[in-house]
Amino acid sequence: MYERKGKHYSLNEVLDKFISPLIPDQEVKVDFDGDLIPMSSHRYWTFKEKGCKCVECGIEGVYFAKERSGGVVSYHFNLYAVDENGQEVLMTKDHIQPKSKGGRNHIENYQTMCTRCNWVKGHFTGSKLEEIKMYAKSMKELDVLVLTRLFIDLNEKLKARKEELKKSNPNMDFGRDELYSELVHKRKIIDRIIQQKEQHQEQLKENVGR
Repeated sequence: MYERKGKHYSLNEVLDKFISPLIPDQEVKVDFDGDLIPMSSHRYWTFKEKGCKCVECGIEGVYFAKERSGGVVSYHFNLYAVDENGQEVLMTKDHIQPKSKGGRNHIENYQTMCTRCNWVKGHFTGSKLEEIKMYAKSMKELDVLVLTRLFIDLNEKLKARKEELKKSNPNMDFGRDELYSELVHKRKIIDRIIQQKEQHQEQLKENVGR
């Protein structure tokens, strides 16, 4: 759990003060309302260079919060998105090629990802991860009407799962439940494909009208 202090900070307020870790002999701490914050973090580097949108689900960080972990003296910034239920979703950097497979700690190997999708990536390995990828591929073959029905069906399943989880543990972080995370991920896949198909249809209409 994080201890939060003060206001929300805009993306520019924080990222404009980012100091590249590649520049030697630079002062790496910046004063933010009385607290000195280290500003050469590789997370900030990723958000500044790669953007604040999750590469998997598309949710986008909208503000930073000044926080610290229990027992830690100094503060740092965490980037948060807000989901459709009004819940904060922590954003982070992800290694494109995992460190365990020789991936470098460098901007070329970083991408922005929300912690929910990062959790899915870490937990859905092997056949389950392939199942998720195949699911996304199969959804692209369906039309918008069918996708919309599937989206509604997933919403109902998510509501039922949420109620089930609330009964067993009212304080549970739903994003940590494997089934709930899988349903959320599939819903976001469908939502993103619907948007892409609708945008494509609009472009076709515009081209015909020219």
